[in-house]
Amino acid sequence: MINKIFLNIIFTVLLFATGSACLQAEEVSVRSELDFVKKAVKDGFCDLAEGKLNMLLNLNISRTMQAEAHFLRGRVYYERGLPAKAIAEFNIVMERFNDSECTEHAVYWIAEVYFKEGNYEQALVFYNLLIKNFPASEYVPYSVYSEAWCYEKLGEYAMAVEMFDEVCRKYSRTDLAVKASYQSAELLSRTNDYKKAVAVLEDFLDKYPVNERVFDAYYLLGDCFYKLEDYNRAVENFVNAMNSTSNNPWKALAEYKIAKAYLCQGKSDLSEKYFEKAAAESDD
Repeated sequence: MINKIFLNIIFTVLLFATGSACLQAEEVSVRSELDFVKKAVKDGFCDLAEGKLNMLLNLNISRTMQAEAHFLRGRVYYERGLPAKAIAEFNIVMERFNDSECTEHAVYWIAEVYFKEGNYEQALVFYNLLIKNFPASEYVPYSVYSEAWCYEKLGEYAMAVEMFDEVCRKYSRTDLAVKASYQSAELLSRTNDYKKAVAVLEDFLDKYPVNERVFDAYYLLGDCFYKLEDYNRAVENFVNAMNSTSNNPWKALAEYKIAKAYLCQGKSDLSEKYFEKAAAESDD
């Protein structure tokens, strides 16, 4: 009798252990499939990724993995240019799995869908939602930066500058700060606030002396000084811009403005020299 009870206990323990091991193996298998899908989406194999996700969502997988699968299917639809389907998947994550870490990803990507579709008002709603509800999210700096672009697209330039400046203040050590600083200066120049643009550009060149926009910044700074009729500093910065070895679209215009600046200063010989350079550059 005792042996029988003992054998039953051993059988129950083994059955539980086997079931637990099978469950763990299944979880590992699903995780492997989801990791494969992530890479497939990143590499542009969206049809393959969608097929895998459809298969996984027909299985009895954990809530955590269901949330991730729906999120990834939303990403697939985003990449394939199917905004309504993408938003539907992201909404499933937000509504059914709001306790999942995928929720913040879904909120951000809904904003991205709206931005891509040119619905900047709705994009702002979701960027704001992410910033408010997930202040520690890795997406927050990108959301603030994207908010600035939303305001720029909506023609609300003062708000755009404010948001670009916020990126520079809060995330000064990131690549986003470099981009935001230049965009802030470009907007200030575009709205004829040349003095503020000069201050931002000089700070930009001081903080980020080596970056892909450095010669654009010199050109823009030269243009601001030109508009402010500070011709010496205009010429100085246009010349710095011309040190670029790239085929910049503003090169002929920079030479023309140097010529005009010299003309305004009564330096006819130098003016004529740069008018000729500008003409030759335009012909090329």
